[in-house]
Amino acid sequence: MDPFFSSSQDLLIIIVLPLMVITLRSAWIERQTLWDANVTARDRDLLMRITMFVLMPVVVFLHECGHAAAILLFGGKIAEFHYGILWGYVVPSGIFTPEQILTIYLAGNVVEILCGLLALLAAFIVTSPPVVAVLIYLAIWSISGTAIVYAMMSTLGMYGDWVAIYNTTVRSWIPYIGTIHAIIVILLIWALYGKAPRLWFVCRTRPVWANKRNVLLNDLRTHPTAEIYLDLAWLYYEAGLDGFAQEASEKSLSIEPQFADPLYLQAWLQVNRGKVAKAQELLTALSTNTHASAILKARSLMSVGQLAEDQIKKQTHNGPVPPEMWKVPLEAFTAASLIEPELGDPRFYRARTLNKAGLHTLALAELEDLSNCKWLDPKLGDMVHVEIGLARKLQTPQQ
Repeated sequence: MDPFFSSSQDLLIIIVLPLMVITLRSAWIERQTLWDANVTARDRDLLMRITMFVLMPVVVFLHECGHAAAILLFGGKIAEFHYGILWGYVVPSGIFTPEQILTIYLAGNVVEILCGLLALLAAFIVTSPPVVAVLIYLAIWSISGTAIVYAMMSTLGMYGDWVAIYNTTVRSWIPYIGTIHAIIVILLIWALYGKAPRLWFVCRTRPVWANKRNVLLNDLRTHPTAEIYLDLAWLYYEAGLDGFAQEASEKSLSIEPQFADPLYLQAWLQVNRGKVAKAQELLTALSTNTHASAILKARSLMSVGQLAEDQIKKQTHNGPVPPEMWKVPLEAFTAASLIEPELGDPRFYRARTLNKAGLHTLALAELEDLSNCKWLDPKLGDMVHVEIGLARKLQTPQQ
């Protein structure tokens, strides 16, 4: 073992230990909401941190114990046992056959994979949503940690068992090891990106969401309408199940081809795929769709403006923006406000964009005229006074 590499890896303790303490403290403070049946995005983030900084160090220790157990099983001794929280190594002492040496290298990785498989099995048995979530995270981290991350480290020339495993003189074992390794990686990728595993995970960790889905599915068995399919599509979209959302929205359109509402959802699915230009094209077309309601047309144009603003932020890296770049979102919000004059949402977005463009007097005039508007998003009404304060603060006599 390279002493420099060993000491540099041990420096991880300085980073990991504080993160472990912070994670445990957060878990204790939020224990009432963390372990209830409602697993929120905040809960999922904390459960992932618990997995990474609390449970994975245990798995890594067991990994090294696997190496040590194999050495002792073959009559050897442990010359050195090093554990660095998220990494470690074992130095054997004794005389071993090539097959025994290969088994010693494999043992730690097999133990880590078994830890992941046991966590996965437990996830199918327990019913508590947060426990299911943390077990699945543990299974993924344990198995991918050795089968993918550790293997990549070895491939890149860093210390790792897989270099020794695939360079073994026991060549007859390599096809079997390689085949099993490949199957594990393929199954991991399927578990992470496959539609069925992702749906299972959402249903097991979000029971309220699963109940809503079951209600809609039951309704569809008796009344398969375009509206119910669209509700189901939005439910899938909310859970990040874009493939299912796309299928449900297409089913809605197949039942009622002139139903314009699914097109709005499909535009946002394009955004999730990174095809913002395609989404803006669909939304712009929807704003002139004769079968779309006035509200839907206004929503579509507001979305065009919001997407344009997001693009401006990316292009300027959240830095200064030339005033002319605000033209597209301003035009979109203005067009939306003309379609639904009594609606406050597009006028608020227009005023906020005017503030960003430095046109604070125009923004103030728009904002002060929003007192009697209707709102699709009531939260925007509560934000009007904040934008008014900003406009007044930045307003200059020249404007």
